[in-house]
Amino acid sequence: MGKHAYLIIAHNKFEQLKMLCEMLDFEQNDIYMHIDAHVTDFDADSFRPSLRHSKMKFAERTRVNWGGYSQIQAELNLLKAAANSGEDYSYYHLLSGADLPLRPAQEIWGFFEQRGTEFIHFSAHDFAMEERTQERAKCYHLLQEKVGRPTGWLYYMERGLVEMQKLLRVDRLKRNGMERLYCGSQWFSITGALAKYVLSKEDWIKSAFSYGCCVDECFLQTLVMQSAFAGNLSMSPEADDYHANMRWIDWKRGNPYTFEDGDYEELIASDYLFARKFDTDQYPKICKALYKNCVKK
Repeated sequence: MGKHAYLIIAHNKFEQLKMLCEMLDFEQNDIYMHIDAHVTDFDADSFRPSLRHSKMKFAERTRVNWGGYSQIQAELNLLKAAANSGEDYSYYHLLSGADLPLRPAQEIWGFFEQRGTEFIHFSAHDFAMEERTQERAKCYHLLQEKVGRPTGWLYYMERGLVEMQKLLRVDRLKRNGMERLYCGSQWFSITGALAKYVLSKEDWIKSAFSYGCCVDECFLQTLVMQSAFAGNLSMSPEADDYHANMRWIDWKRGNPYTFEDGDYEELIASDYLFARKFDTDQYPKICKALYKNCVKK
């Protein structure tokens, strides 16, 4: 019976985060958390009484900025914390603090134990999107950690620097042995073998993706497609289907959509294992209903 490591990236709504941890609490699960170093009022000790079965550990903290390499660094810190724990995890699941499971922890554990494949989502981009997608790591985004979301004068300065590099034919992809970038959802469920492989490629990841833009949605997909693990994907990369990572993420109704109290039946009737995103401040009833469905006390 393999154990699973849940890797959670969070920066706020800590009461909701406790709810997520309790829903994952199961003797075959351990929980690793990365709390954004921007946060100064986090009380780690307040989380431990919530768990009866799972161990909880905290990864080395970094200051995470939207779209920056710091998002990859947070993931690597979590992977290292779990891989260096002395446990031999069969699966590593990356979640955000705004996610919730849709099934009890034991049922989710059994689903993955029966598969043994890599659950990674890939996006399909049409031709018009392709050049902009490749720019994420083809050019240096020197100001991305300061720019954050694409607004303000720093963003336009950043775009100017990218356009200049295009004129100079800067191509980090070729320099790092990549034919193209593959992109998709940041959130994954991968085998222990792939997790160890990712960590073995940390130097290459830093060379290829530091000073990138939104490369947290590219690095794993690209790394996997250049490896033997491409043959162990749960779904074809061309599918562009969120069943590939078993997370319901709705981009049609939001950016992404925040599930509301009236969405409970639809979520429970689905065959997804996780969903994002949720907000207990706005829609507490659906969070409580999912908690009651997943936690049997």
